[in-house]
Amino acid sequence: MELLRVRALGVARSFMEEKREVPYARRMTLKDLLALLPEEIRGMAERRELAVIVNGTEVTSTGGLEVELEDGEEVVLLPYAHGG
Repeated sequence: MELLRVRALGVARSFMEEKREVPYARRMTLKDLLALLPEEIRGMAERRELAVIVNGTEVTSTGGLEVELEDGEEVVLLPYAHGG
C-alpha cells in the first residue's frame, strides 16, 4: 500500500496525533492531503498559519496547496507560532 507519513508539531498536535500514515493516491496534491486531515489543520493551512515541510523542504511558499506529493514522502506540519 502506498502511504504518506504526516507529522504534526506544536499546537497542530492538539488537533491530530503526532504521527499519522495516510493512503497515497496518484497525482495527490497537498490540498488533497489536507482534505483527509482534521478541519482545524485544514483551516490553519488555508490561513497560512502552518509551514508545510515535505522531505525537509518548506513548500508552502513555493507551490502552495497545489504541490504534488509522491508515495512515501514525509509531510511535517509546523505552526509558525510554536514553542520549545
